[in-house]
Amino acid sequence: MQGNKIVKADFGEWDKFSSMDKYLHFVYQNVMEYKRILKPDASMVLFFSYRYAGWIAYALERKNLFTFHQPIIFNKLNPLPSFKENNFRSCYEIGVRLVND
Repeated sequence: MQGNKIVKADFGEWDKFSSMDKYLHFVYQNVMEYKRILKPDASMVLFFSYRYAGWIAYALERKNLFTFHQPIIFNKLNPLPSFKENNFRSCYEIGVRLVND
């Protein structure tokens, strides 16, 4: 809650996917554009759900798009409050560092 209002995590229609295949297609389209504009040996960090970060990094590496170097854990010091008693996921985000080679 922020003040007296519940904070929503709805980013709009562009962030909703009816299937995992459509989500992956969206990710691959964006990553191909990143590959096009990044200089050789440049790196980038992409943040994904904790469920998919490692899997997507592995898939991008297998397609020879990028080389996966390391996961990055972003610890939020002041996260939004959780509405479940045992939900600690909102206090961190997982990023993957990828290198364009």
